[in-house]
Parts: sequence; structure tokens; C-alpha cells
Amino acid sequence: MEKHKLRLSEDAKVLDSYLKNYNRCKVRKRALEKRRQQIIFDFNYPIKNINLTGMPKAKGIVDEGSAVLPLQLDEIDTRIKEKIEDAQKEYFKLNEIIGFLDTHDIGRMILEYRYIDYLPWWKIALFEKKSKTTLVYIWRKTLYRLLEFPKIRQIVEEFKKTS
Repeated sequence: MEKHKLRLSEDAKVLDSYLKNYNRCKVRKRALEKRRQQIIFDFNYPIKNINLTGMPKAKGIVDEGSAVLPLQLDEIDTRIKEKIEDAQKEYFKLNEIIGFLDTHDIGRMILEYRYIDYLPWWKIALFEKKSKTTLVYIWRKTLYRLLEFPKIRQIVEEFKKTS
């Protein structure tokens, strides 16, 4: 049976994981941006809670309240900038690998849809007018074709060591 019709080899799985790093960075950045929006909302509309329990409060403990929100906002902004830089680095790494393929290659298009645009298989099938199974076979063949390049084998070996 042909190799692309079987499960991915260990090296192909590592390459797949390596290529997914760009999307991981984008997802983390979006999560931080949502957290930032929530902090801004909390800053603009602080919770006003009246203590109706009748329980005494401890003396000497100062409630930070909304004073901590600007510090959290600054920390989130710094982390968002870091994630943007990480995403840019991962994008360049991804493009370096995809650059080994011809620009009109359908395998390259599938890799771009999967790893840059992060589209599900059914959407790629709509765009390419092919079945999901055919697309998965082409994707696997493309990963195996990429693994034939010594530079990519070196990247995969280095990534194995770090992960």
C-alpha cells in the first residue's frame, strides 16, 4: 500500500506539529486580546459590591480594587506584543518550509489553507472542489515530499529535540 494512505510517520507528525506553531501563536494572541478587552471593561465598569453579609472585615487589609487593572492591562499589552513577534517568527519559519514547494502546487495550497489560514478540511474541499479524502492524501504526500529535503529533515530533528 502507498505510504500516503497509511497513518503519518513519526517524522511527518513532528513536521505537522512544527507547522502548527504559527496558529498556536495566533490563538494565544487572540486569547490575550479577549482578556485585554475584559480588563478594559472591568476598568470602565468596576463591580460595586455592597457587603450585606453583616460579617466584620479584617483591619489592615487594603482592597486593591480597580487600582490593579492598569498594571494588568500593561502586562497583557506586553504579552500581546510578544505573541505578535512570536507569530511573525513562526510565519517566516512556515513560509521557509512551504517555499520548498512550487507556487502552483496543490499540495502547497493545501498546506497554506491548513497552516496559515487554519481552515477545516470541509472548507478546503469547497475551495479546491475535491473530496476530503483526496485532500488528506495530497496533504500527506506533500508532507512526505517535504521530508525528502535535507534542510527540512534537519529542522524536524532539531524540533524533536526541543519538544
